[in-house]
Amino acid sequence: MTPKDAASQLHELVKHIKAQFDNTVTCVGFCDGEATDLSHAFEFLGPEEVEPEELMRQYQANRRTRRRAKEANEQWRVLHEIVVRLGLLHEFSQGKREIRSVIKTQAARHYTVRSREDLQNHFDRAKLRHTVNTGTDS
Repeated sequence: MTPKDAASQLHELVKHIKAQFDNTVTCVGFCDGEATDLSHAFEFLGPEEVEPEELMRQYQANRRTRRRAKEANEQWRVLHEIVVRLGLLHEFSQGKREIRSVIKTQAARHYTVRSREDLQNHFDRAKLRHTVNTGTDS
């Protein structure tokens, strides 16, 4: 694994933690709204308009889904709070940019002879061959 790969994986992991936390928050909110709708259906709609058994099944499914989302949210919250408190999303994003910058700088480097000027052409040709063969300047 390269530093660039590690930075990318860490950044993706932190983004995943945030996304999972946000998804559980959204799911709990949706389930709360749906439960309100279902309870109002019990209150305002008669058995000729909806089947009470079906409403009960939907309500139970809703509460189970909400419970799973709420429990997942409690778990993701621990990691999300660490990510937020330490500013990891920003830090890993910045780290990825800095590594890309270092790689770009390294790719632009070339060796300049100090004493043996007759070797400079050899170094230049070797770098050109490497650039052509790998598609990079490193």
